[in-house]
Amino acid sequence: MKNFDSHISSKNQDWEKVAKSQLSEQGVVVIRDLISFSDLEKINEKVDNILKQPSLLGNIGYYQKDPYKKLYDGFLIHEKIIDIFLNEKIIRIIENYLKDEILINEIFLKNDLGSNTKYFPYHRHTGADLIKIPNHPFGCGMALYLHDTESGAFCYSIESHKTKSTEETREIFSIYEHPESKNLIKKLSRINGKQGDIILFDEKGFHGPEQPTKTPRKIILSGFQLKKYTNNKTRTEIPVLISNLSGLSDKQKDVIGINSGSRGTFESYHLRNLNNNLVIDHFSKLISKKYNYIDKKTNFINRIKNKFENIF
Repeated sequence: MKNFDSHISSKNQDWEKVAKSQLSEQGVVVIRDLISFSDLEKINEKVDNILKQPSLLGNIGYYQKDPYKKLYDGFLIHEKIIDIFLNEKIIRIIENYLKDEILINEIFLKNDLGSNTKYFPYHRHTGADLIKIPNHPFGCGMALYLHDTESGAFCYSIESHKTKSTEETREIFSIYEHPESKNLIKKLSRINGKQGDIILFDEKGFHGPEQPTKTPRKIILSGFQLKKYTNNKTRTEIPVLISNLSGLSDKQKDVIGINSGSRGTFESYHLRNLNNNLVIDHFSKLISKKYNYIDKKTNFINRIKNKFENIF
């Protein structure tokens, strides 16, 4: 696979204009130098603690629905995540590209475990969940690299966002099912990046993590879509700590979804939809048995204590 090593520094003059131009031409752009090292340290410290143990019985920990990845709600990691993903310069680039107001869709931490398995195809977002499927761009994804990333990096089929949509191809999700799959796969590029790099991409283009690979990666993923095509509704109900919303501008409040609705419920979101997970069922039974044992043991000890107290 080809490497994509291009990036735009936020320290450069007119970087927003250049970023928007590259997003239009190639479908993807890497933005560097927008996040301080100290903020990245704070975020990574929280991420490392979250990934130490699974979420059980209310503790802070990761969610896991298969052997290939660990997940967590993005805005619950650290307040700095809000500052990064609601950065008004980033919002301005996306709105200038999409030519209208945007609303956040979702945000989550994804820790791919390097299982050397192809568990999810390179894909695109078709807009099938929108009010109507437009022919022009309707949404942008956003990714934050939490460490220097090459092997196992985010991949994008360069210029695939320009692929003409027909009645036959409009709802094709996987790159392997598209009539032009051979050419689209040939254009797939590994988006190499440094810790703190932000990737913006047109979600109509084919994308996904490099697979198979033995190299794990940690990334925070989000997306924004045009409000007019979502009926001002986020893809899911997004959890956030209310105290972290202080200081947001009216624009940021609008983009994060204050006064918006939702197209999906909190419990049905893919991070939490584990109803048929056999691992959950197994551990639920183990936990129940353990607490029953503790309860019986405690009652037995209390009965013995009461007998001795009555004797003496």
